[in-house]
Amino acid sequence: MSRSIADLERQAPEFFTVCISRETGARGRTVGNVVARKMGWTLYDQELLEYIARVDHARDDVLSALDPTQLQWLRAWQGAIVSEEVADEDYIKRLIEVVLAVAIRGKAVFVGRGAAFIVPRSRCVPVRVIGDRDRRISYLCQRERLSPEDASHYIDQTDRQRTDFVLHYFGKDPRDPHHYDMLLDPGTLGEELCGNLIVSAVHGKQEYLRYLSGRQTRPSPVPEA
Repeated sequence: MSRSIADLERQAPEFFTVCISRETGARGRTVGNVVARKMGWTLYDQELLEYIARVDHARDDVLSALDPTQLQWLRAWQGAIVSEEVADEDYIKRLIEVVLAVAIRGKAVFVGRGAAFIVPRSRCVPVRVIGDRDRRISYLCQRERLSPEDASHYIDQTDRQRTDFVLHYFGKDPRDPHHYDMLLDPGTLGEELCGNLIVSAVHGKQEYLRYLSGRQTRPSPVPEA
């Protein structure tokens, strides 16, 4: 299976995007907005992705923008990244289709919905936005006007739901830092700096991947006789 995924990743269409996973109250969406603004890209958060995945005409619009080769690769990748137990579930099929179709069209920043586990890692900068628990509670108290107790409960419940979602559909733990290129804490760095760091990573990773590609395709030196 891993070899098949590796082959498919090498065959992926040319595109590049940003995928942000986040702890509840860590301001991941705000950081995503900063990145989208600085790059001139579009932010696709959980609510927008849910809408496109569930509404037929919206989903058809993004899929219709792909050419047959791109669509063929999308279907193959879709079948490779989810387990057989959930592969036939209509919702996850639609969600993966939408995330990949939007990513292939380009200029997208994803926040949530497991996008970091849908888009091939060589075609994105996967980021985990984290935060000190007390800071996250304080932020939610201010933004949602919750009591500290309610904010704490909301964090526990939402983080658990997000973790269970990724574990169920993709068999991976979103809390594992090895799934990401960057871990960022807006509570200590600020949203603007976090956004700037992600933008730098986008340009830097694309350049590094081009360098690696050049090394792999460069002919070996001919040995002297």
